Amino acid sequence: ITDDTARALEAFVQQAGVEPGTRVILNSPGGLLEGGMALGDTIRRLGLQTDIGRRVGTGRYTRIARGACESACGTAYLGGTFRHLFPGSTFGVHRYWTTDRAQDTVEDGQIMTAELITYVTRQGASPDLVTRIAQTPASRMENLPVGELLAMHVVTRSEEHTSELQSQFRIS
Repeated sequence: ITDDTARALEAFVQQAGVEPGTRVILNSPGGLLEGGMALGDTIRRLGLQTDIGRRVGTGRYTRIARGACESACGTAYLGGTFRHLFPGSTFGVHRYWTTDRAQDTVEDGQIMTAELITYVTRQGASPDLVTRIAQTPASRMENLPVGELLAMHVVTRSEEHTSELQSQFRIS
């Protein structure tokens, strides 16, 4: 996920005539945090839903399989008007960092954290997600349990979707 990913999605949606409510399937190791937030805002503005998974097969035999949405992919995922979770898929978080760590300052970190909290709450998720992000070292990926994702409103909670997740992931 780069600074250009949101523009690329918007161009594709316009060219292909993708309708609001269409599900965007995400499977990515992440990328730039700011790019993920811009992509999520674009997904929301276009009225698209999100899911974590990946397409396998070709032609008529394409199906969705489990996937992983990590780091900046998770911020993009939050943009979905309804956020699905394909069975077996993972949502991974870790502390954000810059490519030029010599230029990092406490002030920059505080500004970015404030922007992330604002983004997360604007998308309807709990700011507790930002706490989980900050608690996980940048060098490690933490896959959050489905129950925690539901509690933090990362995965959209609906009676039907929650029952489906409970049976698939054996959560209470």
